[in-house]
Amino acid sequence: MIQSTIASITQNYDLHGVQVRVRCPAEAGDIPATLAKRLEPFLGVPNSAAPDLIIEYQQEARSFDGGGGKLRRIGKVGFRHTDLTPHLDFWFDDAGQRLLITSGDHLLLEVRYALGKATIHLPPEYPKVIRLFTHALFSVALIQLLKTRGLHGLHAAGFGRDGKGMLIFGASGAGKTTLSVALLRAGLGFQGDDISLLEEVGERVVSHAFPDELDLTNDTLELFSLREQLAGDRKAPGAYKHAVRAEELFRVELLPRLEPTVLLFPRVAKKAVTSLHPIPASEALGQLVPNMLHTSDELVAAQFSLLAKLVSQCACYHMETGTDLDTLPDRLLSLLG
Repeated sequence: MIQSTIASITQNYDLHGVQVRVRCPAEAGDIPATLAKRLEPFLGVPNSAAPDLIIEYQQEARSFDGGGGKLRRIGKVGFRHTDLTPHLDFWFDDAGQRLLITSGDHLLLEVRYALGKATIHLPPEYPKVIRLFTHALFSVALIQLLKTRGLHGLHAAGFGRDGKGMLIFGASGAGKTTLSVALLRAGLGFQGDDISLLEEVGERVVSHAFPDELDLTNDTLELFSLREQLAGDRKAPGAYKHAVRAEELFRVELLPRLEPTVLLFPRVAKKAVTSLHPIPASEALGQLVPNMLHTSDELVAAQFSLLAKLVSQCACYHMETGTDLDTLPDRLLSLLG
């Protein structure tokens, strides 16, 4: 049960053996309920239990002065569909071992690795772009903290059967969610559509489930004739996709743990039949590494080692996805052997 006080709402979650506490101001609008829906599969931990990691929201604006030259800029990404944050800047403090995410002169996120704690700051405008704070920033905070516990997030969908896993890696626009819907409709075991949590176990890499909501465009709903199964508009303020749990649309077999043996790099192609092109492990690794955040040397080295093991144990393919989404699941399933 979610624990509520006058000041805050607190809930503990168990992410594959790592206890994570999430704390929000009680007056933070839809944020507590949205997070509870995202993390519902990981409920079951008493709130009295001591957490390994803490993510908290503070309802206050924090200014950012550039760090006085002590920060190292490690990334910049766009965030669409909002006037508040045309882009996000990523900074790393080598001396303090902190990750900061800013937008203009706003400090939005601070991750303190040594403390196992992340703080997300809510400026007054946050209700207009709630998804930025419940999804994008929260996911970064969670993934960065989990690294300190040996779990590494990969922007990939996960499916499988008989203990073997298939990871579908891709940024926005690669067609990853469309593939996920096709595979869910065909009944493949599911781990998640957007994030896979990877862990080194001996000389192998395993993937753990993170069954987040599916983010479905109107086009995807129409393509698979799913519109009638949704009750109304499911778009959050500032979002252009519908957030839907997979089990609302399909009979889902959730697979908590798999050993990946196939790694796909899709892109949408204007063709009738999907084509698969094997690529060497070195090329696959070259596609994964640029998506790493270059924070501390220790964390970067651990993640690189894990990704190198992942590509070496997987058959890796470039995939040009055609319109054959009815027959494609069987082809992909055959890759698992």
